[in-house]
Amino acid sequence: MDLLTAKGNLVREIEQAGYQITYVKTLRGRVSHGTKICILPQSVTRKSVYYTAHELYHALEPRKSRHANVCEMKAEKFAQKKLREMGVPVPRSSVVRGKRYVAMKVRRAIKRRIKHIDKEVLNYISDYYVVDRLDGQYHIVKVG
Repeated sequence: MDLLTAKGNLVREIEQAGYQITYVKTLRGRVSHGTKICILPQSVTRKSVYYTAHELYHALEPRKSRHANVCEMKAEKFAQKKLREMGVPVPRSSVVRGKRYVAMKVRRAIKRRIKHIDKEVLNYISDYYVVDRLDGQYHIVKVG
């Protein structure tokens, strides 16, 4: 499937979920559940299709977990799976960026003195970060 068709299918799914699409020239995305607006990149590249798939997850699955790191990890995995299903190669840089984004959410949670970090999240970011629990508190360390 070509990129334009893939992105069109994802946008259609977001619209069917009841969201109004707003395009921006930058490579970013956001879903607002209150106003039912989804901000998507205007360009049609593998990265923009990846961002669109990521935001589709947020539109379809309103945040169920209290923890943002779990929600973002699931959105990243969903985007990767969706692109593979459509036959679009997953950009390696987007996967790396996604893992770093989830790690940032973990760092923020650690700063807020989180009591538990999901094992699936720890496995997901383990290529780049290690999280240890010392003295009853979590600590995150970059690998390499």
